[in-house]
Amino acid sequence: MKTKFILLLSGSILLWGLSKAQNTTIGKQNFYQIQKQFYAHYEQLEKQGRVDKKEIGEKEDGLLTQFHRWEYLMKARTFPSGNMPAPDIQWREWKRFQEANAEQFAQTSPQAAWQQVGTNTVPLLGGGAGRINVIRFDPANSNIIYIGAAGGGVWKTTNGGTTWTCLSDNFPVTSIADIAIDAANSNNIYAATGDGYGYEIGGSSGFWGGVYTAGVMHSTNGGTTWTQIGIKVPQSANTIIQRMIINPANNQILLAAAREGIFRTANGGNTWTKVLNSHCYDMEWKTNDANTVYAGGGGVVYKSTNAGATWSTLKTGFGSGRMSIEVSAADPLVIYSLNESGGLYKTTDGGVSWVTKSYPYAAGFYGYYDLSFACSQSNSNTLIAGGLSTAKSTDGAGSWSTIDNYSSYTASNYVHADKHAAAFYAGSTTNILVAGDGGIWRTVNGGTTWTDLSKGLMIAQIYRLGTTPQNTNLYISGWQDNGCNRWDGTNWTHIFGADGMEAAIDYTNQNTYYEAYQYGALNRSYNSGVSWSYIAPSSGDWITPFIIDPVLNTRLYYGGYSTLYRSNNQGGSWSAVTGVALNDYATEIAVAPSNNNIVYAAALGKMYKADISTNTATNITAGLPVTLAGVYYIAVSNTDENKVFVSLSGYAAGQKVYYSSNGGATWSNISLNLPNLPVNTIVYQNNSNNRVYAGTDIGVFYKDNSLANWVYYGNGLPNVMVHELEINYTSNKLVAATYGRGIWQVDLVSPSPNQQVTTTNNEKRETRNEFALKVNVSPNPTNGILNIQVQDATADVTVDVYRVNGGQVATFSFSAKDAASMQINLRNQMAGNYVLHIRSGDAMATKEITLSK
Repeated sequence: MKTKFILLLSGSILLWGLSKAQNTTIGKQNFYQIQKQFYAHYEQLEKQGRVDKKEIGEKEDGLLTQFHRWEYLMKARTFPSGNMPAPDIQWREWKRFQEANAEQFAQTSPQAAWQQVGTNTVPLLGGGAGRINVIRFDPANSNIIYIGAAGGGVWKTTNGGTTWTCLSDNFPVTSIADIAIDAANSNNIYAATGDGYGYEIGGSSGFWGGVYTAGVMHSTNGGTTWTQIGIKVPQSANTIIQRMIINPANNQILLAAAREGIFRTANGGNTWTKVLNSHCYDMEWKTNDANTVYAGGGGVVYKSTNAGATWSTLKTGFGSGRMSIEVSAADPLVIYSLNESGGLYKTTDGGVSWVTKSYPYAAGFYGYYDLSFACSQSNSNTLIAGGLSTAKSTDGAGSWSTIDNYSSYTASNYVHADKHAAAFYAGSTTNILVAGDGGIWRTVNGGTTWTDLSKGLMIAQIYRLGTTPQNTNLYISGWQDNGCNRWDGTNWTHIFGADGMEAAIDYTNQNTYYEAYQYGALNRSYNSGVSWSYIAPSSGDWITPFIIDPVLNTRLYYGGYSTLYRSNNQGGSWSAVTGVALNDYATEIAVAPSNNNIVYAAALGKMYKADISTNTATNITAGLPVTLAGVYYIAVSNTDENKVFVSLSGYAAGQKVYYSSNGGATWSNISLNLPNLPVNTIVYQNNSNNRVYAGTDIGVFYKDNSLANWVYYGNGLPNVMVHELEINYTSNKLVAATYGRGIWQVDLVSPSPNQQVTTTNNEKRETRNEFALKVNVSPNPTNGILNIQVQDATADVTVDVYRVNGGQVATFSFSAKDAASMQINLRNQMAGNYVLHIRSGDAMATKEITLSK
């Protein structure tokens, strides 16, 4: 494991390690309290007419949609208690795992390295790269630009956006709220971790944003290496940094505006002191006076005249909630204050008097979520405001006009919806950058035309993915904010809008796709995503599980609220599976490949095993720790319908993965040494000795029957959430959907039980020795149904199926008494040449067959 940062545990008083006299906390939070508070607040907004309701499926990211995104992540992670985790638990658990399993990181034979899937190009046909929270210019060179992504870390360009480099794949947390660059030494950089503006409502009483934070990262060499200077963030403090600035005359002085107040360091981050208790969202230094700084939040503008050591109130009554403060070097006495509740105010005398200005409704703000604001440093009357659209004023906020188009990606002024950051180039009123849910854009003519600079960024927050054995270069996946996208080996293409969720490809026909957007809106395409039909039987959770039966490709399963649905005609019609009553939204479905009548389905607090052939279902929850954590994902052996694994969400130590060898009648805890983080996904490696791979909030681990503990499998994989894993047996790859760094893949663990078989295409090979079986296989070629007769079998028969020049794809087992009349089904495999290894005791035979479709 390459580690590019140094933990300063003893040499610093970490950012929130403050004395009791200084530390006032809001109190420990609970998910269900937050949930209740949000819906009450949202109801009030509706009554006040302050909710801009958008239809699901559009690009816009409405307030309710933003909450549901956070709600889905945290509901599973806090089930059933609702108690929120410590925001720094991700990194603490990762360090604990490394220390407790040091031998894994000292191995002389390196693991296979993960590789990114696809190029860092923006999806064609209107796709977006991913959500960006912040833009910062190098103060000495406008061609050097840094961006901070919601889940994808810190990126840097040295050529104005032509190419980008990720600087943060080894960060403890890859969500970035802000970046601060030293005006006197632009190699001196600080990054505040955590999704600072991802999720919040109701001001200081609202909920903690994002999922994790690890405080502040510091670089003294332009981002090449980093040191962590603020790791301890007590959850009870409800704290996350939302703005960080460096004093322009003394780079040892930094200010961090967090939800619990403003913190100050005068020694470069070694020690911090809380200097203001108010929740401020933005801060700016007076442009000609390094001792004067302004801050805003909750309708109040604050001022300090001693570089942030002490504060006084400059102005009250400026609305409520999030505020943005802007100043301009062109006139140091001008200050703007923009708030989410509908007010924009301006002073031209340094705050002595203020006037109300025209509010930039043309920007289409979504309250707290996107309230970007920027002022030209060469002309204090030129302003940019960003929400759904980008609005511009050239008369000091006297009037506003929209200068981009989010609804038509072919328009010359197209910019993706939902803006979170804006910045003017130095000395310009017309050269501008804006960033938001889809990446980063530049205009050089004041907004008449825009150019997407996102090529080179891979910051997609991916929930789910789909692969196919027919084409190892084909992937489809669901991206937060950016719909369903396809990689075809050459290009990324945007094939469906809204927030992309689960996605799947028919394993018998690589042109048939399924995709869902939020709340279970399921669609099917027969022409590789050119056109779609809506086929959902119901609605579901933010991410709704659906799967294709691994044996019968026309059969689908869909998990709604409490009910498991089945379709036998690719979603043309649906019926409820008898006996399954989850009493909550389904989280996962799995079908046993060895007997596709057996279906497992789960909600967070309940799990069922259904037998389709008998229309019966059994509640198999007993023995699972659902009073401590929720059932999140299911994996089933390909050779035994009763071997089933479940992964668990949440932060109950030692409650991560459970295994049953008898179809859920009893369960064994195999969590062992896994870190105390949610296990978001688990996948079984076919024909292995119970090898499973687990995707967590800090990467991938694996275990099989030969191992006493879980092994970290992360060579080259960024420290990022893994939301789904799949195995493609044609390529022999484990594929991961990450929430912030796109799709990655790696060779299956070696040695793999799926050993490669190589023959020439026309060669018919048969074992000829004293242990040779007498075998007849027909028909050959076959359409998938294959009859096998073994003469004089003395033991049970195993048939292993290998693709020529590929890996093992299936295993079938039969008793000795059935050996003279066996039948296997290969209809779920792609057309081509295959080799059968047929074994009974010590005797075996090898046959090559051709599968035609």
